[in-house]
Amino acid sequence: MINKQLLSILSIVVSIGLALGIYLYFAQIDDKNIKPIQIIPDNAAFVIESNNSSLHLRQLADPTFMDRLMANENVASFYEQLSFYDSLIQTNETISKWFSQGQALYSFHAFNNKSVSFFMAVQTAREVEPNNALAFFQEHFPGRFKVSKRKFMNEDVYDFTDFKEGKNFSIAFKSKLMLFSPDGSLVELGLIKINKFNNQVIPEDKLSFVKNSGNGLNVYFNYKNLPNLVQSTFSEEYQRPFTILENFAERTVFNLVLDDDEIELKGATQTHETDFQFLDLLNAQAPIKNNLQSLLPDGIHFAYTLGFNGYPSFYKNINEYLLSKKLYLPYKAYIDSIEKHLQISFSEKLASKFANHAAILALDEPGVWKDSLYILAIESSDPTGLEVLLQEMEKSVNRKYTTDSSLSIIDTVKNEIPRAYLGDAFKFYFTDLFEGMEAKFYIKKNGYFFFANNANILLALKKKWAENKYLVQQENYKDFEANLAPHSNLELLIFNEHAAKFALNFLNNNWFSLLNQNMGIAKRLKRIGIQYAGSNDKIFASQVYAQVSINKANKTEEVWSINLDTNLLTAPQVVTNYQLGTMVVMAQDMSNQLYMVDREGKTLWKQKLDGPILSPFIEINLYNNGKRQWIFNTSSYIYLIGDDGSNLSGWPVWIPTGTNYPVTVLDPNLDRNYQIFATGRQYKISGFNTQGRLLPYWSPKEVWPNVSSSLGAFQHAGELVYWYLNEKGSIQFLNRQAQKLNFLNLDTLYQFIKVQIEAIDTGQFQLIGLDSNQLVQLNFFSTRSAVIKSQNAIGYNQFEKVNTGSKLSSYLLQGRNQVALEQMSSTAVFQQTFENGTMINPKWFFIGGAFQLVYQNPISLKLHIENTKGVPYKPFPMDVSGPFLIGNIFNEADQWLIYGDNKKGLHLYRIK
Repeated sequence: MINKQLLSILSIVVSIGLALGIYLYFAQIDDKNIKPIQIIPDNAAFVIESNNSSLHLRQLADPTFMDRLMANENVASFYEQLSFYDSLIQTNETISKWFSQGQALYSFHAFNNKSVSFFMAVQTAREVEPNNALAFFQEHFPGRFKVSKRKFMNEDVYDFTDFKEGKNFSIAFKSKLMLFSPDGSLVELGLIKINKFNNQVIPEDKLSFVKNSGNGLNVYFNYKNLPNLVQSTFSEEYQRPFTILENFAERTVFNLVLDDDEIELKGATQTHETDFQFLDLLNAQAPIKNNLQSLLPDGIHFAYTLGFNGYPSFYKNINEYLLSKKLYLPYKAYIDSIEKHLQISFSEKLASKFANHAAILALDEPGVWKDSLYILAIESSDPTGLEVLLQEMEKSVNRKYTTDSSLSIIDTVKNEIPRAYLGDAFKFYFTDLFEGMEAKFYIKKNGYFFFANNANILLALKKKWAENKYLVQQENYKDFEANLAPHSNLELLIFNEHAAKFALNFLNNNWFSLLNQNMGIAKRLKRIGIQYAGSNDKIFASQVYAQVSINKANKTEEVWSINLDTNLLTAPQVVTNYQLGTMVVMAQDMSNQLYMVDREGKTLWKQKLDGPILSPFIEINLYNNGKRQWIFNTSSYIYLIGDDGSNLSGWPVWIPTGTNYPVTVLDPNLDRNYQIFATGRQYKISGFNTQGRLLPYWSPKEVWPNVSSSLGAFQHAGELVYWYLNEKGSIQFLNRQAQKLNFLNLDTLYQFIKVQIEAIDTGQFQLIGLDSNQLVQLNFFSTRSAVIKSQNAIGYNQFEKVNTGSKLSSYLLQGRNQVALEQMSSTAVFQQTFENGTMINPKWFFIGGAFQLVYQNPISLKLHIENTKGVPYKPFPMDVSGPFLIGNIFNEADQWLIYGDNKKGLHLYRIK
């Protein structure tokens, strides 16, 4: 079980690499003396190189999709850093000109401690004066950065601390290059290389023909450093398999071409000048057609095939590879031990029966343990002779069994699946990639023998053949196959519909969460083909082709419908169940029953509550053990449940004063000592810890006038500030001890209906408030006067911040009979008037290539989706009589609608 997991999860590794390239677009460049790729630190594992250093991140066509992706903190952190660094350049006209032309690269570096960092090098149009860059930071981000200067190899390196995000990064300028990294040591390594190239002749790049022949977007893989990068994503028990990557080759250079429905990388791979590496197995092997594809069943994770020109010529390369890795003698000893045990010589006989292909495939078969899903497919030049040899082995075992009680024999397998007695001997014939693949059973078809360690997986394979379920009959598979090279020597086919979920078995907790929450995104790369062709000069033609599935449905259609005990009471919510590794639906019916329903419409559990749920399900990580819990409230109780629906000990907790608002959950010290607050009806605020006990200073806190919002909190001037809105329309600020903060005072003329507050950085926070006349934006600073902007909002009583694809903040306002989309200090983007009571729950989201208004008509019982001109998005309006949830709720490319009807039904629709 050494290396087979490498194949099982390679789809995710490749998917990550391909996805990174999607976010960038590129133009033409001028030639410069030192190129960024030449000064990249040697420990880079993966590199993206472009011919345009504008660094603009590509605007995705689906902002809602991006919003959901950003819900994952790992993805959001990476994307925000790139966006921020990009904005530093593009916001300033002078700095933007520095990078108007020239090459740029992003490289990703993994270290032995499993941490990952990245490095950016950009060509500048001329030598840059660092003081200009520093002045830019101070002008546009006053008080946000601490900057220190130091010397390295007599060069200036500037180290920045970002007070808002708590991030550090370093920048240096040298030889018309800007070097940047959150890890200052990578900037130093880049400076070392610049000085080296300034004093030495730059060596010839043997793969330069690849990057010079394409469109200016290139991808590099450095195999020596890939294991650390890949291992950073996998659990401890699956670390060793990836060491094979280190010896696979030296590097690959791909030219990347992106299209709406495909991603193509064409290039070359170079092996070491003297060392024998894995890809050198293809030395002197002319590319051949993979004739196994016609036998591959539907529903596989991957299929890896080696193709060679007759086994005798290939075995010479096998011997050299095994000898170079010091594996030949131990593998030969293993074969000898089997022969001695069986009392039959088969080593040379078996090799003489091999033809031109050997393969590993993993079949997606429910109920079979993940380590028993692998099948070895060996093409035979003499099928009859090979079967006779396998039968001779069985006879030998039977003879030995009569005299050797230490050898146990498995009972006859159902459906007469014949036994094999090879153990994992195929590692001797086809390298260590086959290690751990035990051949205990076999079946045959069309000149191929299929071996496995589990008879059930072979029974499943036979059943698929009998039912005519072949891969080649999948929709669009022929289009996929047509884009692959017709001949190759190493071919890996990955099918993300199955492989993406299979990879969850091997990932560590952080990456399990990342992939699981974004499973739909991974599955958009529906099929991936990776191919290498033989060579005589250590340069191997290489290709990766990915077929992208943009839409899973051609029309809006129902996915499932189930019945609840009574009608749906509140809008459904979607959360991640970490025990199941999938997203689930939480729904409450009018009998106050709470349901957890999986993606297939199966009810997993239901629990009786005391009343309607008022809050979102707030996920917490109470025990830091990979599991999660949820907090939510009704008007009388706060609940804390696990993913099996059970209440944690001491919960639910009674709210003595009752509440009309959602609870607030805070982790003020980021140590999982959560605080839970409920604003009461009777001039009280109650605070609880995770044991359900009242917090000091909040037991409960008496307030006047009465509170008319949930409690909020933000960081300001180094302190945590609590706040709430009262029934007089005023905002009250409190410290951690529930005492009033008087240094934050607002104009008493404001009588707010609703307020949102967020910290901009440590010295600034922003308040957005709606009163009876206007929408007000107040920016408060710790060192200067507040900045106030306002927008006419007469007749509106609700607002929410929405995404419109614009850099300006946008707000959707709702009144008794009107709705408007506003951007601060500008005319309304969109306004629409309705008859009184004919519009509730307005939403604004991206669907069908444009932003649309979504609202429900409680009189006609229809859900509307329409553009700013009032044109309906077909097939809407649609009958939706109950509460609903709509949007990219499963973190996929598709939009979804979950709603209840007036007949106890709960429905899930996929929207085109």
